[in-house]
Amino acid sequence: MTDRQNDVLFPLFAQVTQAGVSRRNVLRSLMAAGIIGSLVGRDAEAQTASRTVTFDHGVTSGDPLADRIILWTRATSAQGGDFYVTWELASDANITQIVASGVALSLASRDNTVKVDVTGLRPGSTYYYRFSFGSTLSTVGRTKTLPEGAVSNVKFAVFSCATLQKGYFNVYAEAAKRDDLDAVLHLGDYIYEYGPGGYVTPALAAGVVKEVRAAELQPQKEIITLADYRTRHANYRSDRNLQALAAKAPWIVVWDDHESANDTYRAGADNHTEGKEGTWTDRRDAALRAYFEWMPVREPLFAAGSGETVPRLYRAFDYGNLLRLVMLDTRMTSRDKQITSPTQFIGLYQTATADGRFPADVNADGTQRQLLGTTQEVWLGDRLKTSQQTWQVIGQQILYQWQPAPDLANTKLLTDAQKAQINGLIDQIFGAGAAQQFAAVAALGGPNPETSDSWVGYPSARARFARTLLQAKNPVILAGDTHNAWAADLRLPTATGVLPIGVEVGTPGVTSPGYEEIFVGVPPLAVAGIIQESGARNQANDQLVYADTSQRGYMLVDITHERVAIEWTYVNTVFSPTYTASMQKRLEVKPGQKKFSTTV
Repeated sequence: MTDRQNDVLFPLFAQVTQAGVSRRNVLRSLMAAGIIGSLVGRDAEAQTASRTVTFDHGVTSGDPLADRIILWTRATSAQGGDFYVTWELASDANITQIVASGVALSLASRDNTVKVDVTGLRPGSTYYYRFSFGSTLSTVGRTKTLPEGAVSNVKFAVFSCATLQKGYFNVYAEAAKRDDLDAVLHLGDYIYEYGPGGYVTPALAAGVVKEVRAAELQPQKEIITLADYRTRHANYRSDRNLQALAAKAPWIVVWDDHESANDTYRAGADNHTEGKEGTWTDRRDAALRAYFEWMPVREPLFAAGSGETVPRLYRAFDYGNLLRLVMLDTRMTSRDKQITSPTQFIGLYQTATADGRFPADVNADGTQRQLLGTTQEVWLGDRLKTSQQTWQVIGQQILYQWQPAPDLANTKLLTDAQKAQINGLIDQIFGAGAAQQFAAVAALGGPNPETSDSWVGYPSARARFARTLLQAKNPVILAGDTHNAWAADLRLPTATGVLPIGVEVGTPGVTSPGYEEIFVGVPPLAVAGIIQESGARNQANDQLVYADTSQRGYMLVDITHERVAIEWTYVNTVFSPTYTASMQKRLEVKPGQKKFSTTV
């Protein structure tokens, strides 16, 4: 990314960092640059008297390190313009034992969002924070720095896929009841770009379900411009359930596709029409700028000389000697376009060589298709290989595990009528004759063509990732994107046998629908069962241990040196703000095994 692009996306950050000024002296730098000299020079008491400010979008924190943390809010003023607010960080919830404090800018050029990188903190410490303007106080947030040295236990709550118009954020509300979280991990699709009715499922089309919050969605259209993306972020942050979880623990986030547009890749998106909706570059940059304004992430780094054209969001977090958390970008940095033709997708695997190469996995110009890109792959390999922690946890967007074409012809879990219904949907989605093609692939144990957007759609990159996982002591992959819950033992076939290489778990959507809105009337347990039995026919492939394709919820990842425990908690509805919740599944993996050992 050029310096000019940097200025456009992150004007305030560019002004400070290019001057070589430390974060601690940001305010002094801006005054010297003439940006806020007249404002800060004004009598503070007079400014407070002439301006009203509210903190309607709550507070949050993120990107914790051992000695620092990002604090975030949005300060809204009816008078508009630029102004400053006060922030305080304390060791107690009443904000009486102040550890650090200061003033921070609320600039109209950044949608009046405020982001502070507080440094000089103690490792493994819980802090409380708030913002203020005069006598107006924000809510109090709780945050925590990364621990160092010996660490016995860490707990993450893991989320993805929240479509506001589809339902109430009951999943966020349920997780916000916890007081034991070290961090909230969000694996993407934090917002969706669609307007009301823009995300159609068979269930919605048939009137089986409704978009119960469509009237609340802002703006009431698909978002394309910077103003649109900012308005949508503000719309989401107005939700009280999201605000409650945002204030409860630090967030560590990555984007997926819907933060910009459906099925994003490096040079475009499936849900973007070049020309009619402007240029992809302008839309992408608008989405990214709003994302960095509204999310509690440290302002981005740029991979000089790497050829990457978006800010670098992949990064790592060390929790003492217990775990290294590695967050990847499988979406924006280097991904080549997805293959949409089932015939071409299946051809990737039909032409594979005996030594594990995929000659058809190339772009039109003959270059090999990429998912992470060379720079990120090298970085990931180094993070895994050098980790001395017991666990290596990899947070990313899409499923890695092998997803076979469902063998509908031979399953006994469905009636003939249900098989016909599913085959009809396949033809409807992929074109006439697709169901017959899927059946032929299933009979051979081939991949599900519907999964071309996942790791399975990039077989060369997936094979390299598998070899990289071999360098890790105890890898655990976290995935989002699919709206469904998954758990799989990952395997790598070699000339001398099948090697276990780790486990993967997928978190269900917050509100985004699963297969229950696609295969309407088909028993959810049957859908999950078919997927599991289809994969079990080839024991050399990854083996699905658990799936739930019909409920919304989140994962708790509970980590000790003795095991990683995964718990799936579901809510009974997202169509009403009144709900119940239950933890329905728990799996464990022990160090050295690289497969699940306990099922509850």
